[in-house]
Amino acid sequence: MTIDKKVWYENKRYKLFSPFRLTYKSYFILPENYSYKRKLKEVENIINFSEKNNNRIRIAGELIVCQGITFVKQILEGEKMNVLELYNSIYNDNRHIVYSMKCHDIENNERHYRNWGMKFRFSQL
Repeated sequence: MTIDKKVWYENKRYKLFSPFRLTYKSYFILPENYSYKRKLKEVENIINFSEKNNNRIRIAGELIVCQGITFVKQILEGEKMNVLELYNSIYNDNRHIVYSMKCHDIENNERHYRNWGMKFRFSQL
């Protein structure tokens, strides 16, 4: 049995085991009665889980939290199959609603986050 090393996604065909970058934006959906401190704790929990899990599956990237922990932008890089599986679990996470996503193969293995793990920062965007 042979494995098809390409996969269709968003009407494009990608190599299944090639370097891949996916960027999504989402709205955080946390209870209104959460204090700012409790929202920060939720973000910290996500970061801690991501660093442990993403290192295991060799995914790196950046998590950017904006406007009072209301909006999130995340960039994920790694093997396509791992990134798409992770994105599927993120998409189904009830703590936020994804409203934008784009992805593409990484040419010449030009990864921006090769040595990062999961970088984190706040932004005023």
